[in-house]
Amino acid sequence: MSGPREAFESALRGDHTAARDLLSGPLEPGWEIALRATLPPGAGRSRPSPDEVRDCQGPDEALALACAQGARGGFARCAPDELRAWRDALALRVSEASPDLLLVDVQLALLTGAPVDLAALEAIEAAALRGGAAEAVVDAAATRALVELERGELEAARGHARRAVRMSRTEELVHQQYLAGVALARVRRHAGQPHIALRILGALERVAPADWRPWLEHERALAGDRSALPAAETTHAALRQRAALAPCPLLRAEIELAMALLDPEHAAAAAARWRAGRVHEVPRGLIALEAGTTEHQALVLVSPGRPAARVLASSAAIGERPLLSTSRPGRIETALSVLALARAPLTVEAFFAQVYGFAFEPRIHRGSLEVLVHRLRELLGDRAVIERELGDVQLVAREAFAVPDPRVRRTLDDAVLRAIAEQPGATARQSAERAGAPLRSVQHALKRLVEGGACEAIKRGRVVCYRVEDTTFTEPTRVLEWRQDPS
Repeated sequence: MSGPREAFESALRGDHTAARDLLSGPLEPGWEIALRATLPPGAGRSRPSPDEVRDCQGPDEALALACAQGARGGFARCAPDELRAWRDALALRVSEASPDLLLVDVQLALLTGAPVDLAALEAIEAAALRGGAAEAVVDAAATRALVELERGELEAARGHARRAVRMSRTEELVHQQYLAGVALARVRRHAGQPHIALRILGALERVAPADWRPWLEHERALAGDRSALPAAETTHAALRQRAALAPCPLLRAEIELAMALLDPEHAAAAAARWRAGRVHEVPRGLIALEAGTTEHQALVLVSPGRPAARVLASSAAIGERPLLSTSRPGRIETALSVLALARAPLTVEAFFAQVYGFAFEPRIHRGSLEVLVHRLRELLGDRAVIERELGDVQLVAREAFAVPDPRVRRTLDDAVLRAIAEQPGATARQSAERAGAPLRSVQHALKRLVEGGACEAIKRGRVVCYRVEDTTFTEPTRVLEWRQDPS
């Protein structure tokens, strides 16, 4: 029969056979607690609590393993108070320099929005590697990916998440496959690839224990899966319900941001620059929140006497306002959005540059500018006037209206991924037709996506076809639930 340490290691890899055998007989209390800490929910025995570990007189090695495993569950549930309790219990069993203890400190800071020291994470992973603790190495890499995302370092986050996924699969570590998968799904969503994020999350939900469900549902909701939200009249109302139940500041802040992107009355500092039109990329990859509800991605809401605000497009956002748009939104809608979002009169040069993307040359461009202003006035009618005085341009609203902002749009990469998701096995030409983009541009996009592991190229005879598949991520299938012997 295996010893308790070997049984613990096997349980981390999804095989609870040895743990079941040992737990069915007499066992040293510390190791009994450690083996119970590896059990999934509903396994027939209660999992230990931090208080139980603190009160036990068993060996520090076993109880430290129990604490580290309990802390992993607390992080999976995004529960700062629980994680803090496990951290305190662990501190009684290990030194202050223990990689497990330092990692819990980093994860606690991440959940609560406190600053994280990247150098500490590097040291944690290096120490775990020297000690041969594969689970701590993968935990550190996946946590590093999550931290890099919070810092806005998308490429660094992608690299660490993909490395964590590969290591967790190689080591066959069940919990770490879930954590690395969640990290990679968040990276894909932040990168504007919600389709891949949803595929990863769907694969995880089929096998992950209940501990992970709240985090997985949160990620699915923000990647555009409305079924992951509570039933409500609008997405904003559903998000308000979810915000009230958010288990930690990390997830709550993200929901608050999503609500601010949908409702101009909802305050969130992280949305301010996007709402004012200073940047056009939707923060944190939340462009899919209202996917499919309208043909537009974003709207500028204009009201007399109030600053205009940009929101994600939805029928709820438009409300009773008329939507001003041509049959194919483009330059006119861009110009109207620029003027509406300006908090002060714009110089002709600034207005032209924001609309066209290059500098205004009066001798060359004055005619184009006059035509643009004429078309704007035609579209506006009596709802607003465009004032031009001393070389400045200003919009003055007389009635409320909405206008689509074409500067906010899905990336070509995401449009191509969406086309492939709708038609698995599509060729480059078929993907280009679905995405409504030039074939050469789509071919370049597919090359990037394949190289980045976001989709897979399959050769069928002389034809190359594509399917949406994160080639780094493989669905965890070796998940063996611990079950009581029915006898």
